[in-house]
Amino acid sequence: MMSRISYGYILLYTTCCAEPENLTGCFSLKKEEFLLKVAKEIESENMICKESKQGQVNNTISALIFYATKKPNDSWERAMLFGGKHAKFASNCCKAEFMTSDCFQKQTDVLLNHFCTMQSDGPHTNCCIKRESEKIGCLLQLATQESRAAVNTSLDSGHLCDLSRQSRVQALSRSAYEYSRRHTDQSINAILNYSYNISNAVIHCCATNGSRVCLAQLSTFFD
Repeated sequence: MMSRISYGYILLYTTCCAEPENLTGCFSLKKEEFLLKVAKEIESENMICKESKQGQVNNTISALIFYATKKPNDSWERAMLFGGKHAKFASNCCKAEFMTSDCFQKQTDVLLNHFCTMQSDGPHTNCCIKRESEKIGCLLQLATQESRAAVNTSLDSGHLCDLSRQSRVQALSRSAYEYSRRHTDQSINAILNYSYNISNAVIHCCATNGSRVCLAQLSTFFD
């Protein structure tokens, strides 16, 4: 992207300098054309701003899923914090005054960088200091080991119903978290779709008198 913008800038000068008799008029006209091209270039290459247009909820949950699939033994609260921070960052990528170079990277690359900045010590830090091509593989291997403990953690049906009564977003985020930490090898989009289905089923169960029995039937989602 920068090379194309630089080329356009150089072209502006070489074109106008070749017309010394109309230098001011040329620069005035070509400058407007150049700025429009730059704006379009930035818009087309701003990957994170495009992602943010899916909405704050989807951005938060997508980041939460990334976090939970990489660190399945960490808490739901920490995963939610990560999700909220990413959603705010993604929103800022659509504002020129807050835009950074990270806005022009792929979502997974940005999430990985942000995840690694949160690690202070331990095996996850060891993965994060590896070469770019080795980081994800290392984190996935760790997550596979950790997720075995998550599978053995029972879900509290009462807690799920309390969350669903607070808001659909709470039910969605918890469903996404629980599913993600048990299925660390699946993609963000696949888990996001599953999570919507699960949270809708949880809300339905919690609205019935036999919510405990109903929720027990959902346990296959978390196998």
